Amino acid sequence: MKAKITYAVDIESVPVKVQSLLKNTITTLKEAIESSETTQHLLNLNMEKSANIDCCLESINNTRLLLASVDSELSNYSDILLGYRNIADKKEEETKQKMILNEMLKKQSPAPPPQEQSDIELDTEKQLPGDFVRKMMENKNVNEG
Repeated sequence: MKAKITYAVDIESVPVKVQSLLKNTITTLKEAIESSETTQHLLNLNMEKSANIDCCLESINNTRLLLASVDSELSNYSDILLGYRNIADKKEEETKQKMILNEMLKKQSPAPPPQEQSDIELDTEKQLPGDFVRKMMENKNVNEG
């Protein structure tokens, strides 16, 4: 029975960690090759003896178990690297968006400087609706009188 364990590492160290794990898997794969070679040599023995056949069957089964272990480990590493790629893709997309935004900001014309208030009176009749202007003028006349 297998148990799944997890632990956290810095995102930058994920490739190095997978590389380290792969070293162990390569060792297991070499063991599987050796087990296969053992089977091959056993087949040179007298195969009419059941003990020799049993040794071959055991060696083949050992090779299969080792290869199953390698397959499981490689599947785990694939899952780890897929998660790592998703994070890398998000970072890459964020970087692209920032670059596009910066380019857009550079292309925009700068905002005009704020204009100072002047003491020049506005022609309110051109800028405000007629009824409003008339009421304002009436209030002005009332305040003056």
